[in-house]
Amino acid sequence: MKHFIYTFLIVLSLLITMGCQQQPKASKSTPLHIGQQIEEARHKVGISQNQLAETLGLSVANIKTIEKGDAVPTRDIIVEIEERLGCEIILDNI
Repeated sequence: MKHFIYTFLIVLSLLITMGCQQQPKASKSTPLHIGQQIEEARHKVGISQNQLAETLGLSVANIKTIEKGDAVPTRDIIVEIEERLGCEIILDNI
């Protein structure tokens, strides 16, 4: 019985330790969220949210919510943005 309790306590402590480990922080190679990538590319090209919205046939509110990360554009919109801004959007952080 002592052996069982001892083993149980070891396993329990290991599980608690594993559950409390911190998640690894995002490395510098982690791509920005889609909205952040779009905003940066838009600034590099030098166009406003209004201009991008007009070019894409979207509202300015749509562009703002995408750039804030509150909405994710469809794949078709992402492709259009890439073409219009001359950039590549990395989709790893959807």
